[in-house]
Amino acid sequence: MDGSTPAGGKWDKAWLYALLLAGSSLAIYVYTLCPTVYWRDSAEYAWVGPSGGILHSSGYPIYSILIRLLAKLPLHEVAWRVNLASSLSGTLALLVFFFLLKKLKVNMFVAFAVALHLGFTREFWAYSTTAEVYSLHALFTVSALYVAILAVQSPIGENKYIWLLALVCGLSFSNHLTTFLWAPGLAVLIWPKIKELFLARSIPGIGLALLAFSAGFLPYAYLLITALGPNPFNQGDPSNLSRLVAHMLGTQAWGRSFLFDHATIFRHISTDAVDLWIRGTPLGLLAGIFGFIVMWKKGRKRLTLGLLVLITSVLSFASMYETSDRAWCLIPVDIALALAAAFFLQEMVQKFSWKYSHSPVFSIVAMGLVFLFPLTTLGWRMAAGEAGTPGRCSLRDYTEAVLREAPVNSMIMVRDLNVYHGIRYVQRFLDVRKDVIPIAEYLIPYPWYMRQIKQDHPELAGLDDALKTALGGARELARMDPLGRGGIYLDLIEGIEKVLIRDNLDDRAVLFLPYNDREVPKEHYGFPLVWQGLTYRVNLSARKPQASTSLAQLPGPDKCFAPELVDEHARLVARRFAAAFNFRGVLRAKAGDFARAEEDLKESLKYDPGFKNPYLNLALLFSRTGRKNNASNILNLCMDIKACTEEEIKKIIDEQGL
Repeated sequence: MDGSTPAGGKWDKAWLYALLLAGSSLAIYVYTLCPTVYWRDSAEYAWVGPSGGILHSSGYPIYSILIRLLAKLPLHEVAWRVNLASSLSGTLALLVFFFLLKKLKVNMFVAFAVALHLGFTREFWAYSTTAEVYSLHALFTVSALYVAILAVQSPIGENKYIWLLALVCGLSFSNHLTTFLWAPGLAVLIWPKIKELFLARSIPGIGLALLAFSAGFLPYAYLLITALGPNPFNQGDPSNLSRLVAHMLGTQAWGRSFLFDHATIFRHISTDAVDLWIRGTPLGLLAGIFGFIVMWKKGRKRLTLGLLVLITSVLSFASMYETSDRAWCLIPVDIALALAAAFFLQEMVQKFSWKYSHSPVFSIVAMGLVFLFPLTTLGWRMAAGEAGTPGRCSLRDYTEAVLREAPVNSMIMVRDLNVYHGIRYVQRFLDVRKDVIPIAEYLIPYPWYMRQIKQDHPELAGLDDALKTALGGARELARMDPLGRGGIYLDLIEGIEKVLIRDNLDDRAVLFLPYNDREVPKEHYGFPLVWQGLTYRVNLSARKPQASTSLAQLPGPDKCFAPELVDEHARLVARRFAAAFNFRGVLRAKAGDFARAEEDLKESLKYDPGFKNPYLNLALLFSRTGRKNNASNILNLCMDIKACTEEEIKKIIDEQGL
């Protein structure tokens, strides 16, 4: 049973299993498909991709082309069609996974059941029902494993599968850069072929492999071509080769995304261990672990080592990756565990069937027990409320409500980037309130975004001054905050906002949409989020507290916030600015700008006089600039208000000789 068509013209039974797998998985994915625009990056994908724009780094050109084509289908709304791309990618990934197991001589019924199990695991199901690149990444992952197996099993001297694997890996890099995590595992898996190729000193063979790998990057030309023309969202502006490479690599995010301190790594390891336990059910994890033992004992040592190396490289990457959503990192681990679980289940079925081979009833029971594997996974997801549970209100509903409340020709400053993309989606594809101009506060320090606003809204006044402020601020950020931790962003954002608002207040209202103006409950699949809240009219000059440390000086409900939110939100604003000024003060002190560092640290204390960090940093600053009396005074003040402990004060006094 190698999947070929017999001479009689009848299909191999494997194709019947494949059709059943494709039909059932796609039906479930479409049934639980998010019907509209989804949260996170999905909101960006839903409007930027179909509009012919450029997505955030690395640009995802293959995915961009796919969703742009699917968006032309005359089905439902545009976001549904973009979400459908993930369902199709997830289904194809399961099909390739099924044939991969079959190539490894796994029983077809077991392969069918384990493929369904993989399709019902938490992240695989989630990313197959919303607009995301990860189901397509899963397709490339299983395709690379399949071609690697073909390469190893090919005769000596036959290199076509090595070239095909190089092309698959290159194309995968055009979808997601974490493809590099496969390299160690794939190298172990195809080592005999690599050794054969280099020992033979086959220059044409090695050259063709490199050429095929390079050809996989050709889709990035789509970004360059798109950036050179007018488009609704040109993230990063990769309009020349250097900008294209920077956008591909996402160099601006590396410093912010990776932390290497031991505490963070150990916290991530413990989180990932728990995540692996629940994402595919404990049964799936245990079956995968035992499966590796079975594979090793059955003589598939190279495959076992290759998968274990792949798992190790992925987990190592995830342990250092600092982001609020790291679950997608482990999808290759889900695939490797499912592959190993197939060998464990096959071993159990073979032992059961051999022992009771005299009775067909027991064979049926064995098949039923195997099929319980995916059903258990499905039941686990449904019991957790993660199977297509609809929310009360979608991102589309929320952003429509925001726009309909806005005055005519108003400008909305949006702090939450997901909400910003949701607003742009309903404006572009649902034709809702195109007179309103949304501005993404998170993006305005980037010159490319200010140029985009200038292109889209030439009627706005002060754009040239705002662009100059953004350019100058970008240089300051690069000099003083190379890791992009965001401490200077607040000051820069406010400076650009002041220019925009100052020059446009005469003819348009300006609104601010607070960042945490939403409730995010436990996540579900399909249509999961509950959104709430309204916009708040804000007076920019009243956004910051006055010099007094009293919270009573914060803007009142008539100027800024809904009455029931005044106390909670005012304190949130004060603490956020206190932390920001303290952080910038530290950066300026490190840069040798002691005068401005002192100003920032004192400004931090105006927002939150109970915040100990500015006291300690001021004491160190005074000590290092020869003002030891000032340092002693600030430490005494810190101790008097009980912001610092005696141990902390004593430590600084001893270190600085005060």
